[in-house]
Amino acid sequence: MSKKAKILRQSHIKLEDLPQEILVKIYTDFLDFSDWGRIACSSSWQWNIIEICWSTVRVLNFYSLPLMRPSDFKTVIKKCTRLKKLRLDCTYLDLSSLAYIPTGLQEFRLESLDRLISDPEFLPVLERFQFLNVLKLSVFNKSLSYKIVQDQWLNFLSTTNIASFEIENIPIVPFNQLKNVPGLSMDIIENFLGLKKLKIWNSVVQKFPSGLEKLKITSSQDSKVNCLGLNDMTFRILENSCSRIKKLKIVDSKTRINDNDSLTNASIALICKKWSKIKHLWLTSYSEVGVNYVDENSIIDLFNTCCDMRTLGLDNFKQLSDICVEALCNKSPNLETLSLSFTRISDSSLIHISSLKKLQYLSLRNCKKLSEPGLIELLRDLPELEALNFSATSNITDQVISVLASNCRNLKQLVLNDARITSLEPISNMANLSDLSIVGCKGLNNSENFRFLVRLHNLCNLTIVGSKILTHDDFAFLMDGIGKNLRKLRFDGCQNLNDQSFLKIAQVGKRVRILTMKNIVLTNQILGYLGLMWSNLKQISVSNLLSNGQNKEITHHGHEFRIVLEVNGETLYFSSS
Repeated sequence: MSKKAKILRQSHIKLEDLPQEILVKIYTDFLDFSDWGRIACSSSWQWNIIEICWSTVRVLNFYSLPLMRPSDFKTVIKKCTRLKKLRLDCTYLDLSSLAYIPTGLQEFRLESLDRLISDPEFLPVLERFQFLNVLKLSVFNKSLSYKIVQDQWLNFLSTTNIASFEIENIPIVPFNQLKNVPGLSMDIIENFLGLKKLKIWNSVVQKFPSGLEKLKITSSQDSKVNCLGLNDMTFRILENSCSRIKKLKIVDSKTRINDNDSLTNASIALICKKWSKIKHLWLTSYSEVGVNYVDENSIIDLFNTCCDMRTLGLDNFKQLSDICVEALCNKSPNLETLSLSFTRISDSSLIHISSLKKLQYLSLRNCKKLSEPGLIELLRDLPELEALNFSATSNITDQVISVLASNCRNLKQLVLNDARITSLEPISNMANLSDLSIVGCKGLNNSENFRFLVRLHNLCNLTIVGSKILTHDDFAFLMDGIGKNLRKLRFDGCQNLNDQSFLKIAQVGKRVRILTMKNIVLTNQILGYLGLMWSNLKQISVSNLLSNGQNKEITHHGHEFRIVLEVNGETLYFSSS
């Protein structure tokens, strides 16, 4: 080891990027331990070669540290006297560990720490942080019901100044009413008097905090009919409680709805009347019939009233026309995000969209009336695009992708589902691409096509579904080239992949956290050694993959994660918790 120490005074330091052969002294205000499990488990790492000035750290990210012991955490955290933001995902921490966190904490995120959050003494610990204004609680096991007494939460809410609250998969209801509530009830949420930002999922809320400015409502396919979603009932509740909404997103995934669960012109008129200055509006329906009761005139009134929007999503609005898009582009020329998926727009709309020079995200998913020339002209006029969804969009050809690659140099995310492409070579020239999805592209009939993707050195998320020609050799070549940077992998239905393909991911994909390989034949031995392959793996989803149709017990050492197995149409869930 070199005697001369390397001194780092960067504002943001990620420990997994540090050298392992020289002494490093760190002075930073943002220390990031993300995805560091593989190093923490490595016998080659020498802890005595790093010296950290903890008193300078203001933001600390302890994410995916499977071997972090409570004693180690206490030793470190009590030295962070100026700490303002903390993110925790450490399996073995206990409540006594949290008592050492500085009381000046302003932002606290706890993820996949079911045992801590469900403890009756959890809320009294949170009450220590008098300056806390951002709180995120995320549980791992959705089926886990917490015995959280309403009075405890009311007392907590009355003594805090939380402005941003995000809650995932936690049913907050009076314990004695759990069995009587259809769906998840969050009526006590109105007691967050200072709350400005809220995200809820499959929930029933009768009244929101009056000061709410940002709201996201999500309902899943299996949610109850009376859960909040994209319907008039939701907007009536919002009308009576929220007057300051600046950002609203509603994603309704219920596939079937009745007339009483629909969105109508009345709700659009309410938006125009009550939230005319809204800058971010996203309304998405995945129902079979879509949004049928909002007519063209109401949509035009919305665009003419809510001027200068920055984000707009009106997915599956069946009466959204080219005239509507023209009104939108004239009144909101500074749009940065636009989603018009599952609509019936034509090339006329593309002409107007091309005038949005600040547009960064565009989704034209399942738009069937667009032509190749129209798409080419659109892409030539939008060089600032960073994310593009062409899933099931008509006429996505090699020429369209070539124009995209040559004009949109900043593109980071690309979805090409059911595209009519025959080569991946143009995509290989997108140097900044970090997220790529290729699903059902039947024109790719040569396995060597996938070798072009080895040039995408910034790629973190890769989805290839339904490829019947991708061979193990070409897959292995691809993994050797880009596997070390991948965080999320999905290879459903790639029938030529096998045990060796799985092992190749284990060898080079040390940062992979989510892996999906459905309908691929592997053996029990592969699953048996799964726990020894990744210390970072968070979730794996597989189905119909065991060659003998049997399940083998799966273990994962030192980290909490989830396994989804589908056998004979049944879905089984396994969790280390």
